[in-house]
Amino acid sequence: RSGGGRSAGGRAPIELGGFYGYSWTWSQEAYLGLQSGTIDVEDSGFWGVHLDYPVRPGTWLELLYSNQSSDLTFKSRAGGKETLTKFGVEYFQIGAVQALKPGQKVVPFTSLSLGWTTAKAKDIGESNSKFSMIIGVGAKIYASERVGLRLQARLPVTFTSGGLGFGVGTGGASAGFYGTGVTQTDVSGGAFLRF
Repeated sequence: RSGGGRSAGGRAPIELGGFYGYSWTWSQEAYLGLQSGTIDVEDSGFWGVHLDYPVRPGTWLELLYSNQSSDLTFKSRAGGKETLTKFGVEYFQIGAVQALKPGQKVVPFTSLSLGWTTAKAKDIGESNSKFSMIIGVGAKIYASERVGLRLQARLPVTFTSGGLGFGVGTGGASAGFYGTGVTQTDVSGGAFLRF
């Protein structure tokens, strides 16, 4: 049966899939040397993979990885915007996916995961990892017993505990976020296999 039904052996199938989407980052108050302004990860596409392991009907334990390549930019109070470095954002997460109407062909769900974010300033070879969480909503569409589609919208939040800094520029200036967290919003879609 579609919609998260059990396999012939009586076990609910594991779901392994990939997805692609687009991410928006909320700009943050920041400093660059002696200048103040806003720092931002430019909006861009991202990709990811997930493994959903059934723990009870309509509930999955999820392992999740996603990867975004973008630019880190700084806009000063005086005006003007500059690209500081090529920038990568990786999420490594474990959490739960909860079906709202299990057993149907189209299964709406909510998700919550915890883990860490690794931010990479690629041009200068620096990286920084922080605790993060992702809240999501979406739907699984079971096209057959073995194949499904997944659509979702998420709110990833990385907790920086007051700052996330990198040394940037030939003059040795440092760039960093103010505040306690960096928030993104994304939408994505993909396919998964059941086995």
